[in-house]
Amino acid sequence: MRSEPSSAPRERDGYLLYGTPDRRAGAVGPRDRLPKLAGNYKLPSNQEANAISCFAILPEFRGKGLANFLLGEMVKDLAERGVKRLEAYPCRGEQLEAEEVWTGPESIFLQAGFQVE
Repeated sequence: MRSEPSSAPRERDGYLLYGTPDRRAGAVGPRDRLPKLAGNYKLPSNQEANAISCFAILPEFRGKGLANFLLGEMVKDLAERGVKRLEAYPCRGEQLEAEEVWTGPESIFLQAGFQVE
């Protein structure tokens, strides 16, 4: 049993390919609700922008193409829901440790048609 703080609503956005509610495979929501993200990248406010804020595949399921599949399904679902702008902030660089890539590897976003800004 667990209790949620009553003063703050629980965020329930996300996509789960497998795992438990405490280990989501991906989270998407309005970008401006994440002040640290906006501050780190010096982003202007944009109420229409959504951001993929977490994109992780459990270690035992990596290397099977699931990240590409999940991202494709997320993009498709969000488009059907009317999301016009979807941003991602993947880890960039070569030979990153899996734990460093909790926002997803850049390669899957490029393959899915995201553009670097």
